Amino acid sequence: MANAFTRGSGPPPSDTLTKAQRISRLPPAVYENVPAPCRDAAQTVQNYHANVKVLEECETYEQKNTCQQICDNMYQAAQAEMAKLKSHPQVEAYRLQFESDLELLQERQGKQLRSPMRSATENSGNHKEELLSNHKTTVMNLTASRPQPSPCDIVRQRQDQHLDTISQSLGELGSIAQNLKQSFQQQNETIDKLDTKSDNILEKSKMVTRRADRIIQKKSWTPVKPTFACMVTIRHVSSGKYLAVADTDLNLVPKRHPETCVFALWKRQGEIFGLKNKFNNKWVGQNLFGSLACSASSFGRREEWEAEEDWTNSRILCASAGWGAGGYLNVRPTDHGIVIGGYGFEERKKADAWSIVELTVT
Repeated sequence: MANAFTRGSGPPPSDTLTKAQRISRLPPAVYENVPAPCRDAAQTVQNYHANVKVLEECETYEQKNTCQQICDNMYQAAQAEMAKLKSHPQVEAYRLQFESDLELLQERQGKQLRSPMRSATENSGNHKEELLSNHKTTVMNLTASRPQPSPCDIVRQRQDQHLDTISQSLGELGSIAQNLKQSFQQQNETIDKLDTKSDNILEKSKMVTRRADRIIQKKSWTPVKPTFACMVTIRHVSSGKYLAVADTDLNLVPKRHPETCVFALWKRQGEIFGLKNKFNNKWVGQNLFGSLACSASSFGRREEWEAEEDWTNSRILCASAGWGAGGYLNVRPTDHGIVIGGYGFEERKKADAWSIVELTVT
């Protein structure tokens, strides 16, 4: 049976070749036109051949030892494939060819075992010494060829070093300033929270004081008599209009009327005061339905009012609103009606400001 390989087609060689003739012949790197039953065997022989070539190129003992183990495994795999080919007598010539090539490759592998090799440590040590020697030579050459610095260069170098030091210090100062800024922001937030809490506490303490005064008045045998303080006019700060009485209702007018816009201010205990209109001689307060009106004939608990220390820009609070908690005097945005709002720190911030101006009695 004829066989075709990379080196030409022809009958397989005789197994009577001498050992010298077999060694001189090189196995092919790739087998071509191989029958299907022989393909696995041909592939194992090709793999073994490739690893033997790698073994011949190894430079260190460690590399060669590793490659020897791989070649041994490849040789055993090729021998196993040769044993399988014995069950196919029609490809006997190919099997003999493969076995002959395996013997040649094994002899080449055996030659590499007997050749002296250096260890990887020696090679790396020699390579390191060579690199160090080259580096020293290069440094010496650069040093010899470098010109000597002039006095100006020395001064300029010192200035650069000084500027580098300053730049590092500026960077540290910038970081410190950023940290201080964050600390100040946190402190401001803490202060704002403390202010809010203190204002809430102040509002609650005022409410408790008003309720305590009302309880004392209720249980007292002789109620505290109010005393006349002054004649006043009340002006809405944001609109500039005056608080006036029309019948029993309160509204805002652009010009001050000498009677409907004038109130007699009477004081009771503490900061409590009452407002009696000059036009109808009625007291401003809450009616039986809780609405704002100027219809009371006497200064009772529903006619008690309270203002802040600065009367030129102050919130005015009806003490009887909210079941004794209080309610601020506000202007309704839709129709500018006068109403009594809620109580508390948030309501106080939203409440309208009023100006209570004392009039000179003539």
